[in-house]
Amino acid sequence: MGILRVFALPAAIAATAIISSSSSSSSPFPFPTKLPCSVPSALATRSLRFAALSMDSSAVQTKTNFIQKDTILPELLTEFMVDMKCDACVSAVRNNLLKLDGIKNVDVDLSNQVVRILGSVSVKSMEEALAQTGRSARLIGQGNPNDFLISASVAEFKGPVIYGVVRLAQVSMELAKIDASFSGLSPGKHAWTINEFGDLTEEAASTGKVFNPPYNISEMP
Repeated sequence: MGILRVFALPAAIAATAIISSSSSSSSPFPFPTKLPCSVPSALATRSLRFAALSMDSSAVQTKTNFIQKDTILPELLTEFMVDMKCDACVSAVRNNLLKLDGIKNVDVDLSNQVVRILGSVSVKSMEEALAQTGRSARLIGQGNPNDFLISASVAEFKGPVIYGVVRLAQVSMELAKIDASFSGLSPGKHAWTINEFGDLTEEAASTGKVFNPPYNISEMP
């Protein structure tokens, strides 16, 4: 499954990443960490479409990580939907998560199949810890529990061939983070872009230019 992680987006989501996918490779690329605006309320919807998403189809799963160097992760509340059926499931999930450095609290709601995690740990690390319990998990949200102005949004891609989830989390008034994972990509280079605006009144034509962070060198596939 391909994983993108992009840091530091301004007002309306804007970042460009070009990935080279294969079934066994992983490539880190830095992005800048500060831009002047916050992510607008338009991102706080459950349904997001992106103006430019170019991907091939295949059953190949890819892994590509975009990691900001020397990034200090903030303390956030993260929610997952986790397949749990009994108290033993709850204990296994909680205990495995608490092994991670940076986890402060784990709240498990068995009836609603929801796990809430408070801490400064990457989403990837939490996903791996949940996977180790043998239970399927899906990220449903993340945000700052002390600031209602900071929000997150999740968009799903449901095929017919490409499947994936894109999550946009506003970490602070000047910093946003994107996590994206896709499956079904064929080997080769794939373009994944985010445009300046969330205005979909005229489809892709009203979303503005593709954002390319300063000092980021990208190439077309």
